[in-house]
Amino acid sequence: MGDAFTWGWGKFRENAGPLVIGVLVIAAVALVLSLISNLVIAAIFGSGELAVSDTGQISGGRGFFATLILQLLASALASLVVYVLQAGLVRATLGIADGRKPTTGDVFTFERVGPLFVLAVLLTVGVFIGSLLCYLPGLIFGVLASFSLFFFVDRGSEGIEAIKQSVRFVIDNLGNLILLFLLSIAILIAGALVCGVGLLVAAPVVLLMYTYAFRTLQGQPVAPLA
Repeated sequence: MGDAFTWGWGKFRENAGPLVIGVLVIAAVALVLSLISNLVIAAIFGSGELAVSDTGQISGGRGFFATLILQLLASALASLVVYVLQAGLVRATLGIADGRKPTTGDVFTFERVGPLFVLAVLLTVGVFIGSLLCYLPGLIFGVLASFSLFFFVDRGSEGIEAIKQSVRFVIDNLGNLILLFLLSIAILIAGALVCGVGLLVAAPVVLLMYTYAFRTLQGQPVAPLA
């Protein structure tokens, strides 16, 4: 995983412009969707806060549980859009692994939009249902399906098949990938601590690390650092 970070950081420095713009656009879209959904929920249900009396009785919280469900649905909608947009970034990082230098246009070029949307829906629904079951199943599904977009873009796999291939890939390489997941979380947290701006660097580096793992753990070469 040290090699993955070294390669990811080096390739980010070589191709920072398009990758940062791609992450910035995805973050902006997700933020706008979140703000709109929160405004709509607040207008319909109010604050949704619960009050607990000294005797333990719960009162207030007008539409609390409905608000919670709607917030999860709003998050699912944002995730759906992010999955679709992320496919462009995945295509760019796979191109980097093949030795090509991506442009901003490459990041926002989408192919097979119909199947991509279907895959994004399946991923969103899987995480959403898992999140309803006390979050942990959603987290597990998210980890197992984390390479689905890579199989979609690189192998032309669609829908359930792309998810199945991701699950098999993660399980077959679980030892290495657990380290990748933990290191990725640490990098993203560090990026978030820098007023969130650091995520513009952390997110592309993590995606490049995933690209490195996707290729090398299948015995495929990646372009060397300049």
